[in-house]
Amino acid sequence: MIESSATYGCKYVFSDGTGRPIILLHGYSFTYQVWMEIGLLDALKREDIPFLALDMPYGRSNSCKEKISSTEENIKYVRRMLLDKFGEEVPVLIGASLGGYNALRYGMQYEVLGLILIAPVWSTRGDILEVYKEKNIPILLIYGDKDTIVDLEEMEKFRDEVPNVELKIYPDAGHPAYLDRPQEFIGDVLEFYSKRLGLRF
Repeated sequence: MIESSATYGCKYVFSDGTGRPIILLHGYSFTYQVWMEIGLLDALKREDIPFLALDMPYGRSNSCKEKISSTEENIKYVRRMLLDKFGEEVPVLIGASLGGYNALRYGMQYEVLGLILIAPVWSTRGDILEVYKEKNIPILLIYGDKDTIVDLEEMEKFRDEVPNVELKIYPDAGHPAYLDRPQEFIGDVLEFYSKRLGLRF
């Protein structure tokens, strides 16, 4: 069901289920609807995996009444929505591009079970690498080999310097690699959740 949050008036899709929740953060040029369009939310529902797909205030095309560029404010919004829907459950975060950067920043402040990041921007900026070297949480990096926004070298640097990181490269895929290879992406999400995190048996 599509609902609107009291904070910023952003739309979101929420589904309760069994297991740990997945929080989905879209890229700058997209909205929460992108996860619906590729079939990911239907796949999570079939597996009875709880999720929260948020329209984020940073987005260019979002439904929010306010546009908020501050990373800190966006992280607070994610935290507020998580607590409202799932309480103190520790989530898995999926973030694409700018959403990936926000997911990384969220994980620096709060506990996460794992991260799936599609070509996150600025992933080696500031103290991100140093913090994640110590965290040792499972991370799946997904990168399209035709990406013109994020350099492969940056993804390789993140993989090489941070423990417990897998880098998967999608052939013939651009920056939003999940759009070019949606079925492969859905399979990778479910495999990461069930096998790498051990949340499904």
